[in-house]
Amino acid sequence: VTNMSYMFYNCYALQSVPLFNTQNVTSMGYMFASCYALQSVPLFNTQKVTNISYMFASCYALQSVPLFNTQNVTDMTGMFNSCYTLQSVPLFNTQKVTNISYMFNSCVSLQSVPLFNTQNVTNISYMFNSCVSLQSVPLFNTQNVTNISYMFANCGSLNFIPNFNTTLVTNFTTFANGCNSLDRCTTIFRNS
Repeated sequence: VTNMSYMFYNCYALQSVPLFNTQNVTSMGYMFASCYALQSVPLFNTQKVTNISYMFASCYALQSVPLFNTQNVTDMTGMFNSCYTLQSVPLFNTQKVTNISYMFNSCVSLQSVPLFNTQNVTNISYMFNSCVSLQSVPLFNTQNVTNISYMFANCGSLNFIPNFNTTLVTNFTTFANGCNSLDRCTTIFRNS
């Protein structure tokens, strides 16, 4: 098996799964999307996986995940989109990732994230949109990013945004709209 995309999609009552053989799997996109009751997953072998987009989208009961091997992943779009009870994530290897848009969109319980390697990321839009509990973010490498629209929109608890490199950014739309607690933004909008 190389493709496990949508494997448990819309299994609303699923709470857990066993550890099965995933050593040859390359795609896990939407694998557990809309598994509303999913509380935990085992440490799958993900060494060959390149796509984990929306893997846990709308897993409302998921509070944490193990440190998957993501060394070959290029697409993390919406990985935890609308994971309402997600409180923390480990430091995934993101060296090859180019798209992390919507990764934590509407993760309303998320308070902080580690410093991911984002050197190859071009799209970071909606990454933290509506993360209402998010209090801080590290200084991600955004040297190749072109789209940061809605990145921090409606992050009502965020009070500081570091100085991201926006040299290549062409879309700043609603970047920090609705950040009611924001008192410092050191990002220089070079192309605005």
